[in-house]
Amino acid sequence: MDAAVAGQAALRRALRPLTRRAAADRALGVGLAALAIAAGLALAIAGAARVRPLEAAGVALVALLPLGLAGAAAAMLWRRPTQAGAARVADARLGLRERLASALSVGGGDVLRDRLMADAEARAQGLRPAEVYPWRRHLRVAGLAAALLAALAVALLVPNPMDGVIAQRHADARALAQAAARLRQAQAAVLQAEKQAPSPELKALEKQIQDALAEVQKAQTPRAALEAASALSDQLRQLHDPSTLAKLQADSAAAAALAATPGTAALAADLSAGNSSAASSDLGRLAQSLAALTPDQRRQLAAALAQAAQAAQGDSSLKSSLSQAATSLAAGDTAGAQSALASGSQGLTALNAQQAFEAALAQAQQAAAGAQDTAARQADRDETASAAAGQQGQGQGQGQGQGQGQGQGQGQGQGQGQGQGQGQGQGQGQGQGQGQGQGQGQGQGQGQGQGQGQGQGQGQGQGQGQGGNGQGSAVGGAGGAGGAAPTDQVYIAGQPGAGITAPDPAPLGPGDPVPQLPYTSVLQAYQSTELDFLDRSGVALGDRELVRLYFSSLSDQGPGLK
Repeated sequence: MDAAVAGQAALRRALRPLTRRAAADRALGVGLAALAIAAGLALAIAGAARVRPLEAAGVALVALLPLGLAGAAAAMLWRRPTQAGAARVADARLGLRERLASALSVGGGDVLRDRLMADAEARAQGLRPAEVYPWRRHLRVAGLAAALLAALAVALLVPNPMDGVIAQRHADARALAQAAARLRQAQAAVLQAEKQAPSPELKALEKQIQDALAEVQKAQTPRAALEAASALSDQLRQLHDPSTLAKLQADSAAAAALAATPGTAALAADLSAGNSSAASSDLGRLAQSLAALTPDQRRQLAAALAQAAQAAQGDSSLKSSLSQAATSLAAGDTAGAQSALASGSQGLTALNAQQAFEAALAQAQQAAAGAQDTAARQADRDETASAAAGQQGQGQGQGQGQGQGQGQGQGQGQGQGQGQGQGQGQGQGQGQGQGQGQGQGQGQGQGQGQGQGQGQGQGQGQGQGQGGNGQGSAVGGAGGAGGAAPTDQVYIAGQPGAGITAPDPAPLGPGDPVPQLPYTSVLQAYQSTELDFLDRSGVALGDRELVRLYFSSLSDQGPGLK
């Protein structure tokens, strides 16, 4: 029994190299298969990424390698080669008629089994594992994996046009985010102004900005965001009230008349600084102090208030209050003067709310203009990229040319007549002669053209005719967003009658002053005409927005300019 066990152990020791070779063979086969599968999947992903913009293609390609290795390791662990399995493979491939497998399973114990064991051990010691598991049997899978890897390398090294599309998407997303951020800043400024001086106007302004912000956040392209920001700019431009600046200038002029009067220095300083809220409080305190003034102080104050009312021409509310207060003080009506000053204080409070609204409106206009500029620049870049892609994608040139040349010559009497015609393209010549005349016609042509020539001669006369020169032209059609490139210079003819018409000025005599007209009286009409013309023309979006911003800046300068 011990001899049988020793014989079987010797057989197993002889089969160990074969078992190791089987494990290496399985690892190689599984590894090559996993490599081929991973390369095929990667090639499919790379091919799809060249047809459609797949932003996750790079991550998927990088993840395929560890996934393939993990799959190969799992496959090897699931079915590891065994010594019995390697023996059966050796029996089958070497034609051993199951000697090795039978000896491993039967073992020794009698004469027949011992002889079977000895024969199997001798066979095992003499076999070569490379003959049972040759590497060449994996050449087909290795070749497939190599071909797939080579194709994958080409697909990864050749520039992918979809990379530009993905980069454009990222740029669009950044532009949309920046435009939305600017509108959120404007919304925050309006909310802060509402806390300081609540008013229905600020509430409505906040609602308009909120609606525009929602449109920008829903926009899929910079052009859509540009339309939303442009609509908001138009709405904000209509909310601007130029009378606010006029009132502040009038209040500042009234402050100069009150500066030298006792008891009104603080009021004069706040009016001059444009601090309407503080000026409202100063005017209320002045109304309360009227009862404590002496008659001389009241007369002096009445004169100062009357002078300030004359100076406050641009602020009708303050002018009326100061004028009524001056009249009441001059008449000794202290209660009437206090009521008038209280009314003026309320007017300054309303002006303070109007100032807060204009300040918030200015910030909102600036934010909307910034959002417009950001979206317009990106929209222009997108249009430029689309036009360039269209011109590179398709280009065709076609040229055709036809030409005809004819010549005729006639000769009479004893003369000679010759007619010649030349053209480029296809030519035909005819000649006729009568009497002793001779006629010749020749024609050659290329391109496009038509020509006719006639010659007549008597005696020794000569006639010459030249055919038309044919020219062929090639026209290349551009696909995609073809047409003029964004950098081409385009001439746009002016439209008759598109400007602002005005009556002829009346003739001026010597020394007559030149009449002046505030530019604000014609700015709106001129702005409407020019913007309508730009909307119908082929001017780039960014340039159109610059013109809009220019008119907006003119509107914000107030009525002081002429």
